[in-house]
Amino acid sequence: QTAIIVKSSQNVLLGIAAFVISLYWSYKGQKKRQRPSVRVIWERFPKFVVGFVAVSLLFSLFFAGNEAAPARTSAKMFSNTLFSIAFVCIGLETRFRDIFSKENRRTFWAFMTAQMFNIVVTLIVAYLLFGVLKPYLN
Repeated sequence: QTAIIVKSSQNVLLGIAAFVISLYWSYKGQKKRQRPSVRVIWERFPKFVVGFVAVSLLFSLFFAGNEAAPARTSAKMFSNTLFSIAFVCIGLETRFRDIFSKENRRTFWAFMTAQMFNIVVTLIVAYLLFGVLKPYLN
C-alpha cells in the first residue's frame, strides 16, 4: 500500500510536468506577448497522459473490490507484458551517443533536474503521509 501511494504521487507529478512542458513548447513557438491558443496547447500535449488518467479512473471505479479480483489479475498480467515490450522498444530506439552529445546537454540536464525534483517531492509527500499524518489516521 505504501508503494502504491508513493507511485501514485509520482504519477500525479507526471501529468503536471507534461502539462507544463506542453505550455512551454506552446509559448516557445509564438511571437512575444502572444498567448498560444488552446488548440496549440492541445496539439503539443502528450495524449498518453489523458489515456493514463482514463485507464486509472476506469480501474479505480470499476475494478475495485473483491468481486473484481480475477479481472484485476488478468489485467495486471497483461499490463506487465505491455510494459516489458514498451521498455524493450525504448531500449532498442535509444542512442546514447545522441543523448550525451553537445546539442542535447541542455535537454539532458533539464531531464536530470526534473528527476531530482520528482524524487524530492515524492520524498516529501511520503514523509508527510507516513511520518506526519499516519499517526493521526490510525
